[in-house]
Amino acid sequence: MPLHGESFLADEGLVHVELLKSPLGLGIGIDDENYVTRVTVDSQAARTKHIFAGDHLVSLNGVRLDSTTNSFVAVLSGLPHGSTLDIALERRGSPKLRSPKMSIGDVGAAVHMRMGS
Repeated sequence: MPLHGESFLADEGLVHVELLKSPLGLGIGIDDENYVTRVTVDSQAARTKHIFAGDHLVSLNGVRLDSTTNSFVAVLSGLPHGSTLDIALERRGSPKLRSPKMSIGDVGAAVHMRMGS
């Protein structure tokens, strides 16, 4: 079984990356349309070497993402810490320059505070 962050499969043009949800976050910033805006140096996401600014997050644990009710942040917020995250993403050439809606580290902290743990 691969270690977290080391799973890399290409099928139907998608890249699958496996991460672990933790209070420290994933180390990525995303915008309202589920595009990666930044990858934090030495973060869990950076260590995979398969997530880059400009990547479009398509699904999380099999849930198709959109920019409304099933955004990456919304789906991630519903999962407990320690959950394995299967992230499917697509890469379309050069990165889009966008400003982040919220960093995933911030999301982890916000969810942690809301749940009172």
